[in-house]
Amino acid sequence: MIENSRFRYLKEVVQALGQLIDEAEGRKRAKILTAKSLSDTDKNRVRDRMREIIGQEVEVSVDVSPALIGGLSVQIGSRVFDGSLRGKMESLTERLVKGV
Repeated sequence: MIENSRFRYLKEVVQALGQLIDEAEGRKRAKILTAKSLSDTDKNRVRDRMREIIGQEVEVSVDVSPALIGGLSVQIGSRVFDGSLRGKMESLTERLVKGV
């Protein structure tokens, strides 16, 4: 990679390899976005619930974003489970604008 000036692609290669390993081992990665940091107990509860929903082992990472106002959002691949207060407010606004 270095000889062919492709070192800049190393991050993507490592990520792709990680995804292939996860697939082979029947595991998914979940990104949890919360308004405030989670305790280990709460993180484990979210992981266990996601495992129940998708039927596979789940490895989680947590990021904090105060913009969510409250609650959390979980992304697994292209699926997003939005339980954030901000997401609920946006959904309510859309329904009110549409008159539903």
